[in-house]
Amino acid sequence: MTLWIADPDSPRPDPGFAMSRPRMLARLHYCAHMAKRYAGSRLPRAASDLTDFMLAQHSANASIKSFEPWNKLLCQRQSSVTQVHSQAWVRELVRNSACIGLLPTYVAKLDKNLLALEPLLGQRMERVAWLSVAPLAANLREVETLISIVLRAFEQRREWFARDD
Repeated sequence: MTLWIADPDSPRPDPGFAMSRPRMLARLHYCAHMAKRYAGSRLPRAASDLTDFMLAQHSANASIKSFEPWNKLLCQRQSSVTQVHSQAWVRELVRNSACIGLLPTYVAKLDKNLLALEPLLGQRMERVAWLSVAPLAANLREVETLISIVLRAFEQRREWFARDD
């Protein structure tokens, strides 16, 4: 079984072995987030309001086409950007400091202390989660069970991935 996250217009990856037709699990929407306790009365409403904030960046996100609005903002800054090597670190920096970072919008469902700043950049940033299976393993009972668990988990959280446009 192969799970991956890609830009909406990206071709599927080639792992070097046969895969079944990919199933789209969900569209993952991303936006800037900050901790509610640091929002106070100075809630940023536009990218220009971010000059007084530290921004956190997962270093792997710098090359992701879907995150171009965010990455462009970071490139324009000469300071106040913290580069970290995992998305978990971005989340921790946002949760525990007066820092703003790019996170999937569903993260606010997991942590009620985080505030999504959706209109901040004015452009959609999304990726797509996919699932595929090696055809030789697809009919194994254990693989079918695992696939059903993954599909059920995404289906049970379908509202996490919906946009409020």
